[in-house]
Amino acid sequence: MHKPFTLLIILWYIWVQPSNAQSVKPAFKELIYASYTTSGAGKAVHVTIRDVTKIDALGNAHVRSVYYNGVADTTYRLKESKLKELNAIFNGKQPLAHYVVRTKMEPGMHFGGTYDYIHYTDLDGKQQEITLASPLMSDDFNKALDYLVIGPSKADQKVRSIKDPALAAAILNSEKRTKDLPPIEQPPPGM
Repeated sequence: MHKPFTLLIILWYIWVQPSNAQSVKPAFKELIYASYTTSGAGKAVHVTIRDVTKIDALGNAHVRSVYYNGVADTTYRLKESKLKELNAIFNGKQPLAHYVVRTKMEPGMHFGGTYDYIHYTDLDGKQQEITLASPLMSDDFNKALDYLVIGPSKADQKVRSIKDPALAAAILNSEKRTKDLPPIEQPPPGM
């Protein structure tokens, strides 16, 4: 007598239980976001990738970050709220240059950060890329990219840098075409 009742309870629970599937899907096939620095000059320019996040068409983010004790590597599923923010920008409706709101730093301001490189493929297969300094971008654009690089639990101490020659070459090519990157400067000395 209890077996059919228990079976009905289990089936009801499975049917009513919320699904783990995301209702929001990315509006792109792939998104690559990297922060980096360069050193050297001319043909001897070297790219040092600090962080790279690759997001697939299912909303999975694969993150590699360089820390003092090695390279951390983690994969996680993006929250639906983050996917909505990304979809508002990376949907193929506007060129990425549309989100550049200024071409120079404001007077008296210094840029001390890393440059960012973004490459994405929309659902129609069209590709876009941009090299940028975040202070030059719109608030919506910067908000969409916030927290894509999260702190994984531990770093692989045997791996000291992110090696991705194809990504480094794409970064250099994009940076060469970008005219409005501010110089990276140290802050002025204190008074």
